[in-house]
This record gives sequence, structure tokens and C-alpha cells, in this order.
Amino acid sequence: MVTPKYDINKTFKLSNQNIANIVKIQDKKGFRNDSEVVRFALDFVAVLIDRELETATIAKVIETMANDSHKG
Repeated sequence: MVTPKYDINKTFKLSNQNIANIVKIQDKKGFRNDSEVVRFALDFVAVLIDRELETATIAKVIETMANDSHKG
């Protein structure tokens, strides 16, 4: 069996909003660089998908945001 080889040094374009989000996560969580943020985000989403929790998680976030907006 042949293991596929991947180029782990991919370059991709990000919007200014995505860059701002990476910086925000990096600052709030203390990651040393943007690569750590991307790895964390991918691992986090992968776990949610593996446990079939992504839809419930998104629904809870939206519900919380809606409740917060009614409080303000």
C-alpha cells in the first residue's frame, strides 16, 4: 500500500477577516504563530465532525448570540 504524500507547506489566500480572526485567536489563546492556530482550528473541527456535533455546536452558538442580543 502506498501512502499518499502531501505538500504540508501549502499556501492559500485568506481574506482580511480571516486573518483578523487568526490574530484574535492567537492573541486570546496564546498561540505562538498562525500555524498553531490553523492546526488547533482543524483539529477542533475534526473532533466535532467525528462526534457529529458540528450542527449542534453551531445551533448553540447561534442561540447564545440571539439570547445575548435580546439582553443588550
